[in-house]
Amino acid sequence: IRRSSASGSATEDPYRLTELFGVGVKTADEAARRPPLSIARDDPRRLRAAVRFALDLSENEGHCWQTEEQLVASKAASEMDISVEEMLKGIGLACAGLNGDPPLAVRDGAGRIWKFETEAAEAQLAGAILQLLAAEVTPLEVPPGDLWRGKTPAPEQAAAVEMLRTSNAMILRGGPGVGKSATTA
Repeated sequence: IRRSSASGSATEDPYRLTELFGVGVKTADEAARRPPLSIARDDPRRLRAAVRFALDLSENEGHCWQTEEQLVASKAASEMDISVEEMLKGIGLACAGLNGDPPLAVRDGAGRIWKFETEAAEAQLAGAILQLLAAEVTPLEVPPGDLWRGKTPAPEQAAAVEMLRTSNAMILRGGPGVGKSATTA
């Protein structure tokens, strides 16, 4: 949102201030709970903000989604002093939308709760990968010579290069030091 849009609606929903760079949910919560706004602890705007805060913290730790149990037990719930019942209500509000605002979270069929934009990005990425995989494969010609530059690849590395040679797409993953960079070099 634009800066003027967020600050202009701050009296209607002070938690929208968190959409501005540098304004955290705890700062917005402190402002919202004081006069003249004096927002109640179970106000729907506050509960939605707690869910958003929990999902943001989770994403910062590398997780795309959380379960209800994880959100209820989250650092966000603790820091904002949100009870179990309030967080469960907040999850429902976050998934439903509020006062004409779109939902900020999505609950999938497996009970996972995602930020709306994260779930949309994941779905778009999955669609693009499916298109790549469905396309006709043109085998990659490997030039003659020393492909491995004098090094002996692990069997998994050799298999990965062969798979890439005959596939449209491949996801190469693994922890530090397992040979991802050497395989792609």
